[in-house]
Amino acid sequence: MQTTPFDLTGKVAIVTGGNGGIGLGMARGLARAGASIVIAGRNKAKSEDAVRDIEMLGAKALAVTVDVTDKVSVADMVETTLKQLGRLDILINNAGTSVRHPAHMLSLEDWHTVIDTNLLKSRLSGDERSRWRQDHQHRLNDVDFRRELRARLCRQQRRHRAVHQVHRVVVGGR
Repeated sequence: MQTTPFDLTGKVAIVTGGNGGIGLGMARGLARAGASIVIAGRNKAKSEDAVRDIEMLGAKALAVTVDVTDKVSVADMVETTLKQLGRLDILINNAGTSVRHPAHMLSLEDWHTVIDTNLLKSRLSGDERSRWRQDHQHRLNDVDFRRELRARLCRQQRRHRAVHQVHRVVVGGR
């Protein structure tokens, strides 16, 4: 059987924050490529809606309620995935949050919420992933999608600034 780089048949993917936005888009793409999907999020009803959406694409899907800042919750997410789907091949750390205020106006509690959700999630998910991988001698694709997206956007902004600077030198003005 010949496969393509995008053939994920038989693979299992967890997508944290997969019940909406970019995470749901990633989950749909993985499902179209043949993967079974675990939608992991805080909002159970939203996650169940996302599962129905994924199942309409013909993929197997499962909703797991998780708090990515809580070690026990993350461990339960991985354990549920293994019990229900038998394996774990792809982990997309998409869950994230923000508080829409300038950093100097954030309360310490808001600051910790943002940092814990956006950074600690990778550590906790990574710890569980590594523990399982060591136990099963398994290779896992781990993607922190938000970090990758930010890196790409930063590269685009730097290119745009460079082009704009060249334009100013050549044409003059702003």
